[in-house]
Amino acid sequence: MQLAALRGAEVWASCSRRNAPLVERLGAVRTFDHRESPLSELPSGRFDAIIDIAGGIPLRELQRLVVHGGSIVLVTGDGGHVLGPVPRMLRAAALSLGARRIRPLAATPRPEVLAKLLELVAEGRVVPVVEREYPFAEASAALAHLEAGHTVGKVVVHGS
Repeated sequence: MQLAALRGAEVWASCSRRNAPLVERLGAVRTFDHRESPLSELPSGRFDAIIDIAGGIPLRELQRLVVHGGSIVLVTGDGGHVLGPVPRMLRAAALSLGARRIRPLAATPRPEVLAKLLELVAEGRVVPVVEREYPFAEASAALAHLEAGHTVGKVVVHGS
């Protein structure tokens, strides 16, 4: 979100009411909770791109919201216990045959991108959001905290 806002994008974000002030500080010009306000209330073809980091929203609904020729990027597959994200990713591939592409995000290590991100952090233009830190000896507690859901920002496990 911060990177998109830095590049001049008008960022809208779906988040809980509790997280709205943080999300707005990070660059969103509008926040809404899709669990309280149906996405059907948003106009069709409103967005050039949608980045889905949480899953749970039907793919067809995401496609309705994006402009013709726009893209939807899935960061999570929002899957089940057995097949994980595979069914959602396969459905996304089938739905992508039209003009509104849905594609999974595949992270690849790129040192030049990391260097630029670190530069933006050092300049204060990108601010990491760290909710909690755990010593390495408490890594299992950190994982339990993540599994409980509703984490705002990142959880850091460190060796000291």
